Amino acid sequence: MAARRALRGFNHEENTRPRRGADRDARSQRLGTTEASVVARGTLFDPSVRPNPAAGIGGRVGVFLTPKWLLEADYTTTSAGGLDYRPFYLRVNVFAGSERTAFIAGLGYVHDSYSGALEGHDAGLTSLLGVRFSVREQMFWRLDATLDYIPSPANDAADNWTAAAHIGIGYRFGVSQ
Repeated sequence: MAARRALRGFNHEENTRPRRGADRDARSQRLGTTEASVVARGTLFDPSVRPNPAAGIGGRVGVFLTPKWLLEADYTTTSAGGLDYRPFYLRVNVFAGSERTAFIAGLGYVHDSYSGALEGHDAGLTSLLGVRFSVREQMFWRLDATLDYIPSPANDAADNWTAAAHIGIGYRFGVSQ
């Protein structure tokens, strides 16, 4: 009886126990696995650009380099008060946690384009902190915040800091079955 209980859940063909936790992460976030998301964004601009927050939409695509490291591109657009703002991000994110809930930290590059009330382009550094909640193995919700530092902004201020909050829903492609 004890031997029968010990063998429950045992895969006799592979001679291994079923994968759980970190092993499942490795299967669903292996090299080449791609994530795509649509996002809603709330932006708090540097006061020298725009004194009031604004909402926008966008999308992001990422490719896992390892089970914990994601190379991600992110593009959003925000229009408010005669200002059109379009940041493009390229960053590397690291994931920590479980398949169901993962914390995210990222660093990278941001390129901003402005039109309307402010014309021009600038670039700088970006950071990200967030959390991802899996709905199913391939579908997820994601909440995160970014903070951008622009050392030589298009509006000729000394520097600009822009903060944003994102909420998105995404799908993971290339997940092993």
